[in-house]
Amino acid sequence: MAYIRKPLLLMLCGIVCAIFSNTSFAKGGGSPFGVELFAKGSYSKNTLSADVFLQNATVTTGLALGLGSVIRLEARFALIESYQNRLDVTSSSGEQFIVTSIHTQTKNYTLGVDIDFLSDKSPFRPFVFIGAGYVESERTYSVSGEFRRDGKVIGMSANGGLGFKIMVARSIAFETEGLAVATNVTKPNPLIDYYLTLGIRVYL
Repeated sequence: MAYIRKPLLLMLCGIVCAIFSNTSFAKGGGSPFGVELFAKGSYSKNTLSADVFLQNATVTTGLALGLGSVIRLEARFALIESYQNRLDVTSSSGEQFIVTSIHTQTKNYTLGVDIDFLSDKSPFRPFVFIGAGYVESERTYSVSGEFRRDGKVIGMSANGGLGFKIMVARSIAFETEGLAVATNVTKPNPLIDYYLTLGIRVYL
């Protein structure tokens, strides 16, 4: 689906740009007060029934500024796409209808801190991420063939991640992260989504 391919292509472009922008190869993964670029993403497809499926794709890219050997200030942008081909709905009055082509797009702008558990001299670096941000979400779908669009939803988000980096070159690391994103955090029942992302980080 075109909706799902877009974030995956963005992630690929981010990885390529990060690698080719790396003009310095400081031993040990960069300066403690250096700049880092990263891009990572995820994709999943779940079959809900014989003719119903749900696809999810995410891409996260951003810039990190070292504040010491194990802590960084990170600015992140995440694009989250979800597509479900069909949903059978029964209204409160008992009326049945079919909703198709359900596409949800969420943009999450986050500022937070990334903290390593081990020294910057270690090739294996587990880390935790904590941040807060601003989120926009839109949804489109068709009801009995009629195209509809919900209004844009805007709010605050809270983000928490746990993962690890593995140095695969002098200034390049493979990175994986399990991320929880809570939206509508100012309301009584916030929504929480979970993602497992894979990507790359370049130390400039």
